Amino acid sequence: VSKSVKPGQVQVELYKAGSDTATDVKILDQGKPATVGGLEITFAREHQFTGLIVARDPGVPLVWGGSTLLVLGVCLVFFFPNRRAWALIRRRDDGTTGVRVGAIIRHDVAYETDFRQFIDALKLALGDRAARHPMRGQEE
Repeated sequence: VSKSVKPGQVQVELYKAGSDTATDVKILDQGKPATVGGLEITFAREHQFTGLIVARDPGVPLVWGGSTLLVLGVCLVFFFPNRRAWALIRRRDDGTTGVRVGAIIRHDVAYETDFRQFIDALKLALGDRAARHPMRGQEE
């Protein structure tokens, strides 16, 4: 774009097919007909427009790959939530060992089932000792 084009004017450039150099360039005033390359052209008025350039971008596969990884990461976060369980193991004054297990179970029914299975397996592994000393939150 030429810096000599003022408001109310337009610069017209004519090119031959396949050529990168203009065959004729002329600045037209609004409403005044002019001849450019043997053609009579009248600049009627300005309109808002959007100029787009279509080009081949070699980085497109990287963008698609990155966006795919982003979507997969979001899916993993929502379908496989972070789950935690805590255990407190203490030796009591009478020589026995106390085990307390806890977890935050919010809006995760599947984890509640898994956590209860873990507690049952822990009770089974402790054997009679778990029956003599019930864990907190469990019925005696």
